[in-house]
Amino acid sequence: LLAGRRVLRHEKGNKQVYLITDTEPNTENGKYVGFEKAAPGVRGEVLQYRKEGIVLNIIMLGEKPGLKDFASQLARINAGRVFFTSSDDLGRVIIEDYLSVRAGIGGSSN
Repeated sequence: LLAGRRVLRHEKGNKQVYLITDTEPNTENGKYVGFEKAAPGVRGEVLQYRKEGIVLNIIMLGEKPGLKDFASQLARINAGRVFFTSSDDLGRVIIEDYLSVRAGIGGSSN
């Protein structure tokens, strides 16, 4: 997330990042710390995205209920979207979202 924010910091226009994941966050500064320690840092980074006008869209490939809840919380914090799908439908989800946003029918709700 930090790398995405750094890259987009000075860009103009519609800034969006797609995070595709199948697991909970478990590292901080490149070191394994476990979910409980990594989660607050992820929430903080998502708040920074919001402050800098960067929309975070999460594509969740995992099935764990707690992880789905965490992804939904992040989307609410950032006013982004979260998509729950399988790796088989990943391409379709990305293209459909892109086309709906282009057509003006997509929003920033999850």
